[in-house]
Amino acid sequence: MEQLGRGAREMVAEGYGRGRVAGRAEGLTRLLQYRFNGDLTPKFQQRIAAASLAELDLWFERSTNAPSLDAVFKR
Repeated sequence: MEQLGRGAREMVAEGYGRGRVAGRAEGLTRLLQYRFNGDLTPKFQQRIAAASLAELDLWFERSTNAPSLDAVFKR
């Protein structure tokens, strides 16, 4: 990685960050589908798709004991 220029390093870092978000979103989606018995509505799918890593982490933590999907995503 030392041989890469600054722009290339930034692109690699950005790609890594996007990959982390995508992976976390996929994991959260699967967890919620399992925990709440079925597919997520488009409303929840859109919120997950647009979320930051911090939001995904918060929702993941909430999902462990939330009584409903709405409770996971409360603001």
